Formats: sequence, structure tokens, C-alpha cells
Amino acid sequence: MTHSSLSRARRTAERPGARLLLPLETFATFPGIPVALSAVRRIVASAAAGCPRAEDLVLIACEYATNTIRHSPSGQHGGEFTVRVQLAPGWARLEVGDSGDGDWAAAPPDPAAESGRGLIVVAALADKYGHQRGCAWAEVTCPSTL
Repeated sequence: MTHSSLSRARRTAERPGARLLLPLETFATFPGIPVALSAVRRIVASAAAGCPRAEDLVLIACEYATNTIRHSPSGQHGGEFTVRVQLAPGWARLEVGDSGDGDWAAAPPDPAAESGRGLIVVAALADKYGHQRGCAWAEVTCPSTL
């Protein structure tokens, strides 16, 4: 995880007149178990601090990570998944990588089911989103003070 470089970049950005020319990036690998979701929330919230849409990014990350754990080989014994957050002035991108190789498709929700609406939530929160070959991604506009 590049959390220390993120902190250095934030300190640089806090200096008067400082400009960030490159996106800030945070990357972490998690075990494919449900208890990892709390760590995903913390990492994404920390990485997106200062972005007005940080809560949207956290929710999207949790939806994607839950799908990864429940529906891909990453959720099997010994499986892992990755989370990457990139921030730059005006936008943020989140990626959750799993061990699968197929594309995801939202199934029609069953009104009686307690689950099955995660990708619908992602579609409502993200400006752009998708999934390709084991990587779910979402982008949001993120006016920021970076």
C-alpha cells in the first residue's frame, strides 16, 4: 500500500501555492473474507479524505468488495482481492480487482430478496462504472481541495 506516499503528497498539497500534477494513489491487498470489509472502508475513507464524495466511494468499494468475496474465486479459501483509489483534482477512481476472469452483470432484483442490489447502488452513485476481467471500477467527479 502506498499510504505513506499519499500522506506526503497531502502535506505537499497543504502548502500555499502547491500544485499536484499526478494523481494520488492508494493500493492495498485484502484476504477474501467478509471481515476485510471494515478495513476496505477505513482505507478508502482515508484515501478519499478531502473529497466531497468520499462516502460514495466507500459505499461503492464495499459493494464491489462484497461481490468479489461472494461471487469470485477471491472469496474461496486463501483468496485475495485488491483495492486501488486514485484522486486528482476534479475526479476520483476506485478499482477492486478479484481473481475472476469473467464480466459481471446485474441480475434483476428479486423484490423479496435481502440482497442483489449492489450494482444498482453503484450505478446510482458513480458517474462512470464497469467491470472487465476481474476488475470492477468506478469514477466520480470530485471537486476537491487537493
